[in-house]
Amino acid sequence: MGHDEKSLTSARDELRSYQDQQQAALTTYFSLRARADKMRANLFAVEAEQRGALAQLARSTDAKTAARLTSTSVRQAREALVRDQRESSSGADSAAAG
Repeated sequence: MGHDEKSLTSARDELRSYQDQQQAALTTYFSLRARADKMRANLFAVEAEQRGALAQLARSTDAKTAARLTSTSVRQAREALVRDQRESSSGADSAAAG
């Protein structure tokens, strides 16, 4: 094998290595992106449940007491209560229509 052939083989090997590294990085990136998307969806669901619990507490006491007991703001407690009432009424509307 001559000097030129060795250089060509070396260049091909280097290119293959670069492409393999690039492919591995892309695979890792998209795998982590999918995990992050799934975690965001799970977090959204947990936060919705948390707002529901805050709304239930505000309903059974009042927004000010619910806020004090949960270390949230009165505004957050009121918003959770309003949102819960809207979701309950839209759920009732859907059930009545169905």
